[in-house]
This record gives sequence, C-alpha cells and structure tokens, in this order.
Amino acid sequence: MFQSKTYSSLAAISLIGALTGCMQHSASQGAAEPEAANTAIVTQLAPPVQTKKPAPPLSFSHEMSDLVGAGETGTVTFTVNEGYPFGTLILEAKGGDGLDVFGASVTTSQDMSNTTTHLWQVNYTAVEDGLYRLHVTATANVDEAVSDARAYAVEVKVGNWQSAASKTTAKATMEMQSDGEPAVILEAEETID
Repeated sequence: MFQSKTYSSLAAISLIGALTGCMQHSASQGAAEPEAANTAIVTQLAPPVQTKKPAPPLSFSHEMSDLVGAGETGTVTFTVNEGYPFGTLILEAKGGDGLDVFGASVTTSQDMSNTTTHLWQVNYTAVEDGLYRLHVTATANVDEAVSDARAYAVEVKVGNWQSAASKTTAKATMEMQSDGEPAVILEAEETID
C-alpha cells in the first residue's frame, strides 16, 4: 500500500510537472508567436502619389484703383508673398491686347533676404472701354541652380466695359454647321515656335 501511494503521489507530481511544463511552454510559445508574426510580416506603404505639380512658394493678391475711363491711368497694387530666405525676386507686368502698362515699375527687382512680402504698383491705360487682362510673372532667383517662376493675371475693367463686352459678343455671329449645330466662328492665328 505504501508503494502504491508513492507511485500515485509520484504520478500526480509528474502529471502536475508535465502540465506545468506544457503550460509554460505554451505560454512562452504564445508570447513568441505574435512577436514572430509581427516581425515576419512587415508592411511598408509606398509614399502617397502626388497628382499636382508642387508650386513655388510665391503667392499674389491685388487691389485695383477706382474704375478709370478710356485714355485715363489706373493702378493695380500687387502684394507678392514668397518663402525664400535669400535671393532676388524679379517682377514683370504685361498688358493684354488693347491694354498698355507703363512706368518704371513694369519690371522690378526686389531683395528676398529683407522681407517676405513685397508691394508693387503697376500703371495701365487703354484706348477703348472694355475688359482686359494684365499679366504678371514673378521669378525667384535663389542661386545659380534654383530659379522658380509663377504667373498671375488680373481682370482690368475700363470705362463702360459691360457695353463694350456686349458689342464684342454681338459681333460674333452664329452660323449653322453642317450637322445642324449653331456655332460662333472666331478668327484665330496659330504661331508655331
């Protein structure tokens, strides 16, 4: 009887030891498996796809003088903001068809190391009433290797511009096309450089 109790006790101790060992082994495997799984599967995402061209750090805003008549002088005051630590900002203005820009400030050069906001006044005049465009180009020359440019356009209203615009529209006559669709035929000239 003593022997059977000893064997029973030894069997129970062995069974408890085996179960404890299994539990420890399972626990250590369970802890190692997620870690192994985390390191085994590494997902790297590609950088996001950019769908637009990055623009230089140049922005524009403007204020117009009061409405002027044909032959009178008007002024546009531009505010150009840039984000360059140094270099030269070159500003150029051009009038569209029928609009003349003039004065010393048509082309100007400004130091970008002093400030990031630049005020610039451009004078204009037109011979006839109408709706015109004033085109501006800003070129930031940072160094010999870096030169960024950005364009901006402003609508310039001269005199009774609504009446002039309606006359231009009235000049454009409708013609019926061969497929029965009405169309306005505009003159165009193509220049290939």
